[in-house]
Amino acid sequence: MTPARPAPGNGAECEAGFAATALLRAATLLLPRGVSRNRYRREFGAELYGQSRARQLSYALGACGKMWSLRTVLVHGSEVSRLPLLCRTNLHHFWEKYVNDEGLHFQTCSRCGREKEGPLANSLFSPMRVGGMNH
Repeated sequence: MTPARPAPGNGAECEAGFAATALLRAATLLLPRGVSRNRYRREFGAELYGQSRARQLSYALGACGKMWSLRTVLVHGSEVSRLPLLCRTNLHHFWEKYVNDEGLHFQTCSRCGREKEGPLANSLFSPMRVGGMNH
């Protein structure tokens, strides 16, 4: 006895649709040329088989949303952390004060790690020097 074939329309025998395939091909243009781009085109395309047209399109749209992150990982080797918007635009930092082994104070942003620099940062006239001015 042969197994029953699934009823048409439930997505079990659907081939990759034109719209989803075209969408994934366009999205993979963001990826670096060569082996990586070809590999992910094949991989994303393989995920489309066996799904209904609606599910294929949904998958393709979801993959498009993640393509820039995938490019970042492929180009830089690991995912680059995103700096907070205020730090990136240099509008506001969340400064925390620290003291080094020499007794000098410095400030570092707790969100992005940037160190505060300036002409009087650790000079004798800086109010941030431990113990005030040394004579």
